[in-house]
Amino acid sequence: MRFLAPNSAVRMPVSPSWMNLDAIAVQIWLKLDGLTGQRQNLIEGDNSFALFVDSGGSVVASFLGLVQGQSTMQWNSVSTATRSPSGVAIALQAGVWSFISVVFDRFGRTRIWIDEALAGVRTDFTVGVKSVEAAGIVIGNWTLSNQYGLSGSIDSVRVWKEDPVAPITQFVSRLRTESERQAWDRFFDCLVRSNPDRLGQYAELARELEIIQRSVIAGLYNASEPEREEFLALLRAYLDTWANNRISSSEHIATVLALRKLMDLFSNNQFSERFRQLLDQLLRISESEKDCLDQSGIAQADPEFISFIQQAAAQIGEA
Repeated sequence: MRFLAPNSAVRMPVSPSWMNLDAIAVQIWLKLDGLTGQRQNLIEGDNSFALFVDSGGSVVASFLGLVQGQSTMQWNSVSTATRSPSGVAIALQAGVWSFISVVFDRFGRTRIWIDEALAGVRTDFTVGVKSVEAAGIVIGNWTLSNQYGLSGSIDSVRVWKEDPVAPITQFVSRLRTESERQAWDRFFDCLVRSNPDRLGQYAELARELEIIQRSVIAGLYNASEPEREEFLALLRAYLDTWANNRISSSEHIATVLALRKLMDLFSNNQFSERFRQLLDQLLRISESEKDCLDQSGIAQADPEFISFIQQAAAQIGEA
């Protein structure tokens, strides 16, 4: 698409997809006609996020939120001019196609790549990306009026948010055989049939689990860069062993214990106690449905999971 006039724009109304972003990734193929002496917007979500080229040709990602030391919401930016990892300002060239990627990872860090080279980094954000507000999303201009118009061409714009069903997808990704999948289906079906009122109780437990998770993430935002890197490395190791169904291995158990230690650190030593209380509630709720595990046949169909739970419970109990 060519953006030629001051009012050139692609405008989209806000929708549920743009709510509760937290983490976001944006990729744009861009060719500037030239520098106009002012900011040129690439994409902006109303009172949420913006990606633009500044008057000097540097790429800037900006988010309405907080960084460490702030108590009032304001726009905070990452620029390839001032936040280049090399310390040398990086700017786009006019008349040349560039591939721009921006990732806000929800854990305090935003990174900008230009043509797959890391060009900007900032690590002190303390909240995630806000929901987009009523003025919606605009490509090539500003949300509220025809200002900050782009002079150039965009081949594609792609935006991602966190997948709300990713935990379910990751859970079932470990299952390799039809017998394993059927056993877990029988287990969950049994829970639902045994007492329909349990669905509301499980939903409440899920909300409490979300509160615990949020407390850990809030602490993670304020953690040091080495602590965040250690945590993310452990998460990658956890997901790798889970996806490859090695969850009963000693390495996986060690990863779980290391993650627990860091989550306690990030939550002022509240994670383990609150999580234990949550598990106690779950056990009390499920006590009348203890036959579901036997009826499902999970122990026979998925011994890897049973071994993982037994080992993890024993290790955590001793810790």
